[in-house]
Amino acid sequence: MMTTSIITAMEELIAILALENNALSEARLPDALKLIPQKQAAATKLETAVATASEKDACAFTGTPLLPEHSSLLKKMITLGKRNGELLQHAIASQKRVIELLTTFPSSEMVQSYGHKGAYAHEEAKRQALFVSRA
Repeated sequence: MMTTSIITAMEELIAILALENNALSEARLPDALKLIPQKQAAATKLETAVATASEKDACAFTGTPLLPEHSSLLKKMITLGKRNGELLQHAIASQKRVIELLTTFPSSEMVQSYGHKGAYAHEEAKRQALFVSRA
């Protein structure tokens, strides 16, 4: 049977992963960042619980089948962990793209010419611009 310290640590990590996944899926990055120390502490707690469990206490070490409630707890933690990884990768990619957009200068081919009435002049002959923007 799984030790109570392993079960408690798993439940704690599951709760934090669920909160972080919610924050990430709603693009609340500051809220997700606040959970990092708690997630690290919960993961360390679980690691310690598994490392200190004796072979007779933890079914994962003895080869005996998991109880259904322990199996579902493990599946839930694995599912949340995978989703957390996907959401973190998406958040990182999104942040990189925002940084690229904010720091990349437009090419010189993107000159925009505005005519004397303030509208964009589509035809080459009418592009007697009063203002030229390279932004």
